[in-house]
Amino acid sequence: MSFDFFSKIGTSHTICQDYSLSGRKGSEDDGIEYAIVSDGCSGKPSEVPGYPFTDYGSRFLVRAAEMNMPTHPDYRDRFPIVKVVTEAKAMARVAYLPPESIDATMILAIRDKDVLRIFRYGDGVVAIKFKDGHIWHQSIKYNDNKPLYPSYLTSERRFSEAVKEIQTMYMITGSIGSPSNIPSTWELFSGTEQYQKVQHPEIWNKWGDVDTVLIFSDGVESFHQRGRQIPLEDVLEQIFSFKSYAGRFLTRRCRRFFDKFCVENGWKNIDDFSVAGLHNDGCNP
Repeated sequence: MSFDFFSKIGTSHTICQDYSLSGRKGSEDDGIEYAIVSDGCSGKPSEVPGYPFTDYGSRFLVRAAEMNMPTHPDYRDRFPIVKVVTEAKAMARVAYLPPESIDATMILAIRDKDVLRIFRYGDGVVAIKFKDGHIWHQSIKYNDNKPLYPSYLTSERRFSEAVKEIQTMYMITGSIGSPSNIPSTWELFSGTEQYQKVQHPEIWNKWGDVDTVLIFSDGVESFHQRGRQIPLEDVLEQIFSFKSYAGRFLTRRCRRFFDKFCVENGWKNIDDFSVAGLHNDGCNP
């Protein structure tokens, strides 16, 4: 089993508000591997440099998530998101930061034996390459680029206001290299059904069919080439072009992608980019 993570600041940002991490908890036989990505809200313009400090908040959320991984078999279908947000807010208070610093998205991929679970809170992209070579991908977007942040779950007022303001969530699914050449499908959710949808994990019961799963912040959809937006599928095909899964396989691939391919082809990521992933090397059941 291999896991890795990588982040890079976007060309429109002065501070990278994304954060990613991966790791393992428990024994080789009965433990889990996980990948986490968080994207901090840019917030409203302020005279205070860095406000609302969601670069810290995204890190606090990921740290709290790592500390609260559901390792017990009876609880692995549930992720303690409210507890995670509460602990991240406590970290922010200790750092003398406002509670708004925790306004950040979060995606988690957790492998438990032959089961892969994806938990999503806010926007971002999940992409899975299967052993047969095709890549399934799914994006979550919100109108006006205003996601339902998990931090809203600990404030009834903020959650109610957000649900009223955020009218639509889009879930866009597609496939690359599938024999049936599946076109993208769109699903729309409004009101509270947005959170009802993302509160439940996406569960894949055949980890043996999976080659690699990568989770991204929405910065993966911000690549441009001389004013033209690059399709998500073109970016994913480049990122998934691994030559080796030894060591820091994802960091190595992303550095080559940014430092060589993007430079030679004039690609630029406008938004911060972060990715974390798990590779199935066949050593686990």
